[in-house]
Amino acid sequence: MSDVKHLILLILILTPAHSMGREAAIQSLLNRGVQVSDLQFLRSVYDGNLEMVRLFWLAGVKLDLRDTEGRTPLLIAIARNHHDLIPLLLDGGADPNASGKDGFTPLMMASWLMQPETVAMLVLAGADPNARDSSLATALYYATLKEQHPAIQALIVAGADINLADSSKNTPLMVASRLGNLAIVDTLLKAKATKDLKNEDGMTALMMASLNQHRTVAEALIRNGANPALKTPQGYSAMTLACRIEARQIVNLLEKMGHQARPKGCEFIPPPTAPIKPLPVQNKADDDSFFNQRVPLWLLRIMSGDQPEWILEKNPSALPPPPPPRVPRMQIQIDGTRILE
Repeated sequence: MSDVKHLILLILILTPAHSMGREAAIQSLLNRGVQVSDLQFLRSVYDGNLEMVRLFWLAGVKLDLRDTEGRTPLLIAIARNHHDLIPLLLDGGADPNASGKDGFTPLMMASWLMQPETVAMLVLAGADPNARDSSLATALYYATLKEQHPAIQALIVAGADINLADSSKNTPLMVASRLGNLAIVDTLLKAKATKDLKNEDGMTALMMASLNQHRTVAEALIRNGANPALKTPQGYSAMTLACRIEARQIVNLLEKMGHQARPKGCEFIPPPTAPIKPLPVQNKADDDSFFNQRVPLWLLRIMSGDQPEWILEKNPSALPPPPPPRVPRMQIQIDGTRILE
């Protein structure tokens, strides 16, 4: 949403506030057959009814009320993609850092749901770009997973720590390298991302780029000082991994730019005229499965169109809790040893 559109929307939202008092707003709701209650307010937010939400606000309903699972109107509005409600809630005083019990903040949700304009609004409203959820992931981490370059740029400008890792010690640079997104890798490198950090499996960003055959990303990392000689606890370097999966272009790159000697046994790399074996990488379905495991259950319920009656229930879900968050890792066999990305 442009600044001009945002300003016009605010004028439309806020102008009636000066001409209608609390009693008038309450009467207007009653005339529509709507009771003034927290449940009815949250139902209006869920449905994206801007006029009703405005009336509830004028009637004095707290914009930061929470249900039994810690969900706020702002979280629900973002989850339901009701973008026109967000300026009203923020300018009405809603806390942009109010998270659910799992620590999932509005900024994380907007980043994961690919809403760069909402990310910008939240940042301008004072949202903390370095807040971390229960898996230690940040908004920048989620924006990188979804390859949202504009959101990433906004978060960096807002002061996001680009080296904050999740509970498996994966950084945004590692994620972007695994995905092969050169533009995001370049942005993170220009923002001084640390190149040679390792995750809990001993993998670096360069190893992930090499293992997924992202030559241009590997080249960018090496040019910016990534160390190709680093090894995993099992003794595998980027060169070793590239050799074992027959990634000829990566091997040549590491040999020429990284000054890495081709190890013994690497002569089976196919000649240029021979087809290169494709590396099995995760598809979108796998990523969606990962997100469904990682994202709070209540958010999935909202996005799936669940009815709003559960909003204030004491036991809103009979479903089992989601499995503990984990980083998606590709597995390959090398000499009988399982290597995790």
